[in-house]
Amino acid sequence: MDCRGLRNGQRMNVVAAAFANYIGEGMTPDQLAFMSAFLQTVGEALDVIAAAEQLCGNGEK
Repeated sequence: MDCRGLRNGQRMNVVAAAFANYIGEGMTPDQLAFMSAFLQTVGEALDVIAAAEQLCGNGEK
């Protein structure tokens, strides 16, 4: 693993900030608030899916 420069978590933060800046360009504060709430809900849903898969044997049916 290359430990020079930014670590993986820091890289993800930089990418996330750049993505947020890109998709938020030209949005009103109300639109930004809605997008933030929507993406937070998506993230929470992904956490639930991952936890359920882990509890149920990593996706085995």
